[in-house]
Amino acid sequence: MKHLFAVAFLVTFSCLDTIHGRAESHATVPPELSQLRDRVIAAYEKGDMEAVVDDLADDCVLTWQTGDRFVTRQEVLTGHLKMIAEEQTNTKQESSDVRVDGMTLTSDDQTAIAYGTLVDRFSLRDHSILAFPSQWTATVTMTDGKWKLASVHVSSNVFDNPVLNKARASLATAIMVAGIGGIVLGFVCGRLVARQRQIRES
Repeated sequence: MKHLFAVAFLVTFSCLDTIHGRAESHATVPPELSQLRDRVIAAYEKGDMEAVVDDLADDCVLTWQTGDRFVTRQEVLTGHLKMIAEEQTNTKQESSDVRVDGMTLTSDDQTAIAYGTLVDRFSLRDHSILAFPSQWTATVTMTDGKWKLASVHVSSNVFDNPVLNKARASLATAIMVAGIGGIVLGFVCGRLVARQRQIRES
C-alpha cells in the first residue's frame, strides 16, 4: 500500500507524547523523541522520503500486510517507490486513520515500543471505497546517542478483511449470474429439443 511507509512513521511518532511509562511510575518523553517525531512529520509533509529514511536505524526491519519485508534503509526507500508505482494503476488512497493504543519506554530509557490500529481507506476503479483495518507495532531505539526507528510491523486478519469479502461477493455474484444463465440456456435448449421432436413426429 503506497503510503504505508509514511503512515508507519507517523503512527510511531504521533504517540510519543503519551508514553505509559515504567512499572513504578509514568515516564516523561525524552525531548529527542519529540524532536524526532517533529522532524519526520515535517519531512513527510514535504514529500521528502529520503529525509524520513535518514531517521531509520541502519538495520531496520519493516513488514507490511502485503507480506513484503524491507531490511536496511535502502530497501525501505526502494520498496516505497516500487509500491507507489505498482498501486497508482489500481487504487487511490483516500485517508488513513491512526489510533495509538499505547507506548512504553523501557526501564533503561533505550527503547520505546508503540502499538495501535490503522484504517486505510482506498477508492477502487469501480469508485467503491474499501476500508482496510490493520494492527501495528513499532520500536524506536537509542543508537549512537540518537533515537532511530528500528522496526515496524503492520498486519491484518487474513481470514476476514475487506479484500477477501469483496472477492467473496464477486464470486457469489458470478455464481448467481452463471446459475441464471444456465437456467435460461437449459430452458431454451429444452424448447428447441421439444420442437425438433414435434417436427419429427409430424
